[in-house]
Amino acid sequence: MATLEQQAANAALRRQIASDKAATADSKRYAQFVNKNIKSTRKRRGGATVPGTAERDMTTMDRQKAMANARQKVEESPLAYSIMQTIVDNIVGPGYRLSMITEDPEFNKETEFRWSLAKDKLDVRQVRPWGQLQRMWGYRKYIDGDVGIRLLDGGDVPVDSEKPDGETKRLSSVQTIEADRIRKTFSSNDVGIDFSDFGAAETYYVGPRTPNPEMRSSNATPGTPVPAKDFILYANYPHERAERQRGVCQILQTLQVLTDFEALIENMSLKVENETFMGLKFKMAPAGDGKLWGAAETNQRDEQGTTRKHVKMVAGMNLRMDMDEDAEVLESKSPPGQWIPFVRWLARYTGAPLGLPLMMFMMDTEGLNYSSMRGQLEMAKRRFRVEQAGLSKISSRIFQWWLSREVKHNGLKVPIKIERTYWAHSWGTPGWPYLDPLKEIQATGLAMDRMLTTHQAALQEAGDKDFEDVVAQATKERDMLAAAGLPTIIGVPGTTIIDPDDDGEDDKEDE
Repeated sequence: MATLEQQAANAALRRQIASDKAATADSKRYAQFVNKNIKSTRKRRGGATVPGTAERDMTTMDRQKAMANARQKVEESPLAYSIMQTIVDNIVGPGYRLSMITEDPEFNKETEFRWSLAKDKLDVRQVRPWGQLQRMWGYRKYIDGDVGIRLLDGGDVPVDSEKPDGETKRLSSVQTIEADRIRKTFSSNDVGIDFSDFGAAETYYVGPRTPNPEMRSSNATPGTPVPAKDFILYANYPHERAERQRGVCQILQTLQVLTDFEALIENMSLKVENETFMGLKFKMAPAGDGKLWGAAETNQRDEQGTTRKHVKMVAGMNLRMDMDEDAEVLESKSPPGQWIPFVRWLARYTGAPLGLPLMMFMMDTEGLNYSSMRGQLEMAKRRFRVEQAGLSKISSRIFQWWLSREVKHNGLKVPIKIERTYWAHSWGTPGWPYLDPLKEIQATGLAMDRMLTTHQAALQEAGDKDFEDVVAQATKERDMLAAAGLPTIIGVPGTTIIDPDDDGEDDKEDE
């Protein structure tokens, strides 16, 4: 018999085990949050407590934990991956197309030609073309919170590889610096940037790719300083706070929602799998020995000590029943009728912070008509346009840096009349295809008749086409049809095409 001391010790041990289990469950519950300061509570909402460190001052370790959680979620979760793909596809698409808009057509043509040759070789690793670079920057901004772009001087190389001593050209390259490499040290408050007294970035620091454990525990400064003029920080700043130094993962708020969403899907899948076949309900008379299944029926004792009748079910089993006998399959009623609407609501809740309607990242248009689909797309496009404007500014800074080097080192001549605006350009960003082509083209035509839009704006709304390219291609096709003696159809069938050379008078001689 245990003594009182032993009983007390056992009770204390049981309390400790229960406390440890509770702590473990609590840690799993908040595993996807950076810290408890970010987790909203009743006291925080009511103002009964004082929040801790503001999220703009997140420690490096907090930021690294957030990045690790977000990266893992995107790699493992179909829903998270779908969200990221949808966002990048709509913001970046295959990559932005350059269109020069200076007053000198020849300079525009020459610059666009040079850019077409150089843009897919900007990556210092020579792995990603221009479109893939932009897509990578978009992913990293959303998942990691920010990404660095370092402008590099590639040095002089021969224009003709077979004549190494001949004419040379200056190479321009960009290096992508992931968020966890923007650092000076491994301290918990290292943001990797030096700021002036006014808050302007002066120097960025690029740390090594593989962290050294010895450096992590020391006060060494492994980061390489890079002047701000040669570095671009493409970051997400929630609420656009001026004092924020680094970006924050844009899917941070949805991490716990995604985890709960996937847990519900997994649990329901297991429930459906386990209940696919529940059993048979019989209305049959037993045999002479009292056994319904004869020799196939056996008695077995279960784990609770109860004796139950068991029959091994095999494929191809047939039941011979009399007229008044019956057998009914007990099927699963999972998921219930409310399950699909509930899941669709959860998906909407998940995509709401990112401005994504259900129909886009879940490819779900059930129950939607043209008006509702159009309304959801218009709301999403507002968010996409904001992101496109931000990426366009980053792209423009890279382009202007490249163009200045072409003028300074590679012999690109700038006409005097545009020497102050030779960098003027625009980007062809991805648009959104028509939901109902007939309705939307008719509406676009009406808007053009009322001078509310232009050909270029209409083309960019539905894609990234350039009006000049469309005209050039249409002219080429018309000439080819005419040369082949084939009819040329211009305009909408059934409408009158006005010949600009026709003076409106009847040709009497042809009658």
